[in-house]
Amino acid sequence: MKVVLLCALAVASLSACGAPLRAHYRTFGLAQPAADAKVVTQYEAAAEQRANQRESYGDKGVTKPPESIMVLIDTLPEGIEASSSGIHVIPGYPFEILGRGVLKSYALGANGAISTERLINEFKFLAKEVGATLVLMSVIEGLSQDNVAGGVAIMIRADTSKIDLKKSVQKKLPLNET
Repeated sequence: MKVVLLCALAVASLSACGAPLRAHYRTFGLAQPAADAKVVTQYEAAAEQRANQRESYGDKGVTKPPESIMVLIDTLPEGIEASSSGIHVIPGYPFEILGRGVLKSYALGANGAISTERLINEFKFLAKEVGATLVLMSVIEGLSQDNVAGGVAIMIRADTSKIDLKKSVQKKLPLNET
């Protein structure tokens, strides 16, 4: 009985403070597996530190996500095109596509769902690790509108103050989930 209760408490606390996320990152262009692995290691170490801060101090002690990083969901800014064959910058536009990130929940079932807000924040932290200022994200659908299984994102370096959202196009990214 005690073991079952402890397991139930562990699962409930995982869900409450956020199940750990599995991160993947791949640089576009020249293959850099060691650098990609370092990005993931740094992100996961920082995520663990944020979780420990939350456990010790509540939400007051948690590092806030960088506000300077813009996240667009299923939206492409003017100058970026996507098709089934990939994503690219239209010549003349000041975007540098850095790579692709995937964040998924470790946990299974309802306890593994993460909020869309948390997913956006975690992609901001991952973007910070690679020097991106713009994240183009698609959600891996989950249990409901706000309980998702994870997301896939393109990390881009750009001057986000020059992005005109009125000229953006709604389009789901043509990416695999793994």
